[in-house]
Amino acid sequence: MGRTPPRARLVLLSGALLTSASLALPASSAIGKRPEFAGSHGNGHGHGGPKHADVAQPAPTAPAPAVAVPDVKVHGNGRGHGHRHEEDSTPPVTSAGTGSAPPPTPTSPPAPPPAPVTTTSPSPVPPHARSQRRSHRVSVRRHGRTAAVAAPRRVIRTIAPAAARPPRAPAQHAEPVRAARTHPAATHVPDEPPAVVRTIRRVVERIPTFVKALILVLGALLLVSALAWALLARTARFLRRQRAHLLGEIGVLQGALLPHVPAELSRLEASVAYRPAEGLAAGGDFYDAFPLDDGRVGIVVGDVAGHGREALMHTSLLRYTLRAYLEADLEPRVALQLAARALDRGFDTLATVVLAVYDPVRHVLRYASAGHPPPVFLGEPDHDPVTQASAPPIGAGVPTGIRQTTVSLPSGSAVCFFTDGLIEARRDQEMIGRLGLVEIIRELGAHSTATQLLDRIARVADDVSDDMAACMFRVSDGPNEAYLPRVEEIEVGRDEPLDATLGRFLVACGLESEDVAETVQRARRTVRQFRGAVVRVSLPSGGPRVEVRPANVETLALRAAV
Repeated sequence: MGRTPPRARLVLLSGALLTSASLALPASSAIGKRPEFAGSHGNGHGHGGPKHADVAQPAPTAPAPAVAVPDVKVHGNGRGHGHRHEEDSTPPVTSAGTGSAPPPTPTSPPAPPPAPVTTTSPSPVPPHARSQRRSHRVSVRRHGRTAAVAAPRRVIRTIAPAAARPPRAPAQHAEPVRAARTHPAATHVPDEPPAVVRTIRRVVERIPTFVKALILVLGALLLVSALAWALLARTARFLRRQRAHLLGEIGVLQGALLPHVPAELSRLEASVAYRPAEGLAAGGDFYDAFPLDDGRVGIVVGDVAGHGREALMHTSLLRYTLRAYLEADLEPRVALQLAARALDRGFDTLATVVLAVYDPVRHVLRYASAGHPPPVFLGEPDHDPVTQASAPPIGAGVPTGIRQTTVSLPSGSAVCFFTDGLIEARRDQEMIGRLGLVEIIRELGAHSTATQLLDRIARVADDVSDDMAACMFRVSDGPNEAYLPRVEEIEVGRDEPLDATLGRFLVACGLESEDVAETVQRARRTVRQFRGAVVRVSLPSGGPRVEVRPANVETLALRAAV
C-alpha cells in the first residue's frame, strides 16, 4: 500500500468528526451519575449504560494526523437509558469507518519523522452539544436533581503536529467550574426573611438617631411607670385589707358601745341613732336601752370627753358600769352616786350621763342627770326642766347624783334623750340650743324617729363639730292623761351650803320665799340627825308641795365610807 493522499486524509477527518458528533448527541439528557462508577452507569432497571470505548490507535506504519475529539461520559438517567457527556478533550479517530488506518503500501515513500507525542488539547464543543448541556443544567436546577459527577476521562495520546492544535486552556481548569455549577451546594440560595421583617428593618434603618433615643427614654419611663403602678396597686390592696380588718374591729367596738336596741321594749316604742363627726364610732357618745325586772326598761345616754381609742375605752367602761348598777335595782340617782364613786379612782376624764328607768305599770319615767342636758318631752308631760343645783359630771372629783326627776308618761307621749352635739350644732353662726332642738322635735312630731331627727339637724345646721346621738321613746298604750304629778328631788349633805344650793333649787321649783326658808331649816335639822336629807317637791296643778326625808340607806352607807 502506498502513502495516503491528502484527499483520503480529509475523508478520514470528516468521518471522525461525524462519529464524535453522533456520540455527543445523547449526552444532553443525562440526569445524574454516582461518583463511585467510573465508566459504566446503571439505569435503575438492571441495565448499564455503554462504557467508554477506547479509540483504536493508528498503525505505526502509517500514522494519520491527530484530530481532537471530545471525551464522552455515559450516565444513567434512572429510566433505563444511558447518556454520554462530552468532555473538553476527545480522543482522535484515525479511521473513517473502521477505527484503523489502511496498511501502508510498499511503494509509498518513507513517512516523515513522527511528531512528538503530546496530550491533545480539547477541541471546540459543537453548538448543538452546548445547547444540550445548557438544557441539561436548566433541567437539573428546575427539578432539584444533583448533577452527575464527571467520570474519569481517558486521555488518548496521539501524534499530531503542533500547528494543528489551537491554543486553549487545559481542561482541568474548566472541570472544577462545571462541577461547581452543577453541585447542589453551589446552587443553594439562603432563605430570605419574610416581607414584614424586611419592612421593619428598612423602617428602623430610616429612623433618625435622636428619635431612637427618644423612644428608648420613653420605654424606660413606661417601664418605671409600670413598676410604680404595680407597687401602688399592691399597696392599695394591702391598705384595703387593713381597712376591712380595722372596720371589722371598729364594728365590734361600735356594737359594744352602740348596741342594738329593739323597736319595742315593754310597750315602749324605741328608735336610736348615732352620727360621728370624725370616722366610724370615733367619738365618746354612747347609748343603751335594755329590759329590767318587772317589765321595766333601763336607759343610758352619755358623752365622754375626747375622741379615739382612749375615749372608746372610757365609754365602754362607763356604760357597762352604769348598766350594772341599774340592773341591781337601784334608782337612777343612787346608781350615779355609786358609779361615780367607783370610777373616780381610775377615770381620768370627764363624762356626762343621764340614767332613766321606765315603769310600764305606773307609766312613770324616773331619770337622773350628771352634767348632761335633760330630755325633751312631747305631749302632756312637756315642761321646762329645773336645772338649778344640777349634779356635776363624772370624773370632776366631787360627789354627783344628787338630782332626780319623775315624770308621768300617758299614752301617745314621747321623750327624747340626746347628747350635747345636737344643741351645739351651729345655724346662722349661732348654736341651735335647747329651744331650737325643742322646736325641731315638735315639728317632726311624736311619731318621728331618732334618725329623722339627726338628719334634720344635719340639714339645717351650717356646722356640726361634735358627735350626735339620740334616743326616741314613745308610749304606745296607757292612760290618756297623767295621773301623777311631776316630782323634783335633790339630796343634800352636812358639808353643803344649804342656803345657796337648796334655796336656789326651791326657787326654781316655784316656792315662795317663806316656804323656801322653812324648808331649808327642816332640811338642816334632818342632815344633823341623819347626816343627809332628800327634799322632794311635787308640782301638781294646785301648787308645789315640799317633803323632807332622811337620805336612803345606800347614800348613808356611801357617806359613811367617805
